[in-house]
Amino acid sequence: MRSGIAVGGVAALVSNFFLGQGVWTPWQMLAWGACGAAGAAAAPLLRRRVVLAAFCFVLGMGFSSFMDVWNWLAFYDQHTWQTFVAVQARGLPFDLAHAIGNVVIAFVAGPELRRLLERYGRRLKAEVVWA
Repeated sequence: MRSGIAVGGVAALVSNFFLGQGVWTPWQMLAWGACGAAGAAAAPLLRRRVVLAAFCFVLGMGFSSFMDVWNWLAFYDQHTWQTFVAVQARGLPFDLAHAIGNVVIAFVAGPELRRLLERYGRRLKAEVVWA
């Protein structure tokens, strides 16, 4: 699970070197790390493409909703239920686009990506043998 958090957090940081760093970067690192932890925890259940795609959809919506909450906290003076619902509703088309993009990637490259991450996980494990 720690490697899932690390991969998620580092991926957000590295991608923002190309896409632009900002005050949102730590929040993205936190959300991507949470997605990585959730993926690591659910890894045994994600062997089939349909299950993986559904899981990716849920994580995509969760990530985007989390970032909408950050947007609401950072840029709105009034923290009321009305502004919260308005921010969530305003972001819904983008959130759905992210989640659907995750589903497409899961169907196209899911098993290969899973194998790559499993290989990465195996390479992270180190065994110390005391002589």
